[in-house]
Amino acid sequence: MNDKKFDVSAIGNAIVDVIADADEGFLERVKVAKGGMRLIDADEAREIRNLMGKAVETPGGSSANAIAGVASLGGRTAFSGKLGKDQFCEIFLDSLRAQGTRAALTVDSEFETGRCLILVTPDAERSMLACPGASLHAGPEDLDSDILQQSKITLVEGYIWSYEKGRGILETVIESSKTSGAKVALSLPNPEAITPARDEIFAQLENDIHIIFGNEEETLALYGVDDFDQAVRMARGNNYVAALTRSEKGSTLVHGDGVYEIPITPVHAVDATGAGDLYAAGLLYGLSQGWELPRCGALASQTSANIVAQYGGQPRSSLASLVEKV
Repeated sequence: MNDKKFDVSAIGNAIVDVIADADEGFLERVKVAKGGMRLIDADEAREIRNLMGKAVETPGGSSANAIAGVASLGGRTAFSGKLGKDQFCEIFLDSLRAQGTRAALTVDSEFETGRCLILVTPDAERSMLACPGASLHAGPEDLDSDILQQSKITLVEGYIWSYEKGRGILETVIESSKTSGAKVALSLPNPEAITPARDEIFAQLENDIHIIFGNEEETLALYGVDDFDQAVRMARGNNYVAALTRSEKGSTLVHGDGVYEIPITPVHAVDATGAGDLYAAGLLYGLSQGWELPRCGALASQTSANIVAQYGGQPRSSLASLVEKV
């Protein structure tokens, strides 16, 4: 695997985050639960954006954030997705160029670039209104076979997987991995998408997916239980790595019979956007370098802490120094 061009590549929503401060009254006005996520269409996205006032616009999307983190740590990266032909498209492309990430992006003038309106309350919790835009229409035809074959690890974003054409994307990645030897990672979608597809996800975990990422709610939905410790017990004894995050409670890594508790790195949090994504970045970078799982988890904790200390889900400065600290 050392002769591969890319340490980590990702396929996911190519979107721009629009981040603004808000109080809980505003959350009620735009009908989003605190800490939750609601899908909206382009018309509603424009209407709510006008209500938000001053905001920061920055490239985003779960797997794009993760790739930005891997690149900042010094990893070789690539990203695949679908953009609309508008001003947000240029924001996204400029970011990938600045990172040194290889872009395999289809630009389709029929759609608008996706965006995520992120409302940050004074306690640093973020609530999201997501308009996938062009990403909703991404399919296997938008993938680059060379990137798939030349990646040590390929991350598929859970939200992409939950779209109509997204299952075809995951199937294509899995088939390619059987000849390339790449590891396949999947970030879990929201619980509402997990529950009806639980059997399908488990079938792929048993045979084709090597790494999963999920927060506490997603983990409970995946294993169909109400108790986190029970979910951890169910994750044991399997061949895949389960990376289960719990915000201020830290995270748990499970692989085979090994269970590793990873504490948080203390930090003054101002915006939780990207916390899970940068956790994935640290873990995937470590795994791509052949590290043992506890060391990967320690780096993941550091990268996650770094991102919540700033606004936006992508690093503003190099994270390379963190590699030497773990």
